Amino acid sequence: LLLVDGGGESVEGYCSDHTRTYPVSGKFTDLQRDIYNIVLRAHGEVKDMIKPGTMYTDIHRAAYLSLAEGLKGVGLIKTSAETAVDAGAMYLFMPHGLGHGIGLDVHDCENIGERSFSFEPLAERAKASACCITRAWWRLDVGTVLSDEPGIYFVPALIDKMEAEGKYKGIVNYDKLKEYRDFGGIRLEDDLLVTESGCKIIGDKTIPITVEDVEAIVGQN
Repeated sequence: LLLVDGGGESVEGYCSDHTRTYPVSGKFTDLQRDIYNIVLRAHGEVKDMIKPGTMYTDIHRAAYLSLAEGLKGVGLIKTSAETAVDAGAMYLFMPHGLGHGIGLDVHDCENIGERSFSFEPLAERAKASACCITRAWWRLDVGTVLSDEPGIYFVPALIDKMEAEGKYKGIVNYDKLKEYRDFGGIRLEDDLLVTESGCKIIGDKTIPITVEDVEAIVGQN
């Protein structure tokens, strides 16, 4: 798999940030296709739920729940999606925030919503929830621009660490995870503008994102 995370900058200085994941062979394997479609579903569900007044924490949790449900479907999560998310188990598969603000910087206003001079309580909260400290506590408004970038990654060092520490025992199927040790990861990212009624993807065209469209693009080269 080749994960490409890139963007551009307009003459006015505004940035973009997009990610696509491609099968180097030209075709996704069955395992790759299954995980890809789990990420793609979460990516679409995030876009559908964004609207003015929504708390980013709610969107982040919804993405985690969607990913966890998909991982349960392929046998990597043994419990309900809610149990896995509440236990922090999704940190093992997506150890980053769902997205970030975008503006005159690729990561704009990272700590918006945080007004404490001490990050100690924020660090404690992040550790308990397995969320990023500086991306989770803002409320979306009309005109907000943010990325939508769920992902699933299989990091052998992280898997080994969590299993050795007994983390998520009975929740994560560590035996089945052995099949994914050389998998790598998948992330899909678009930039969204919050509108009066919901949101829209920024740009005149959507970068090819379905399994079929991605394979067609790779097959042309």
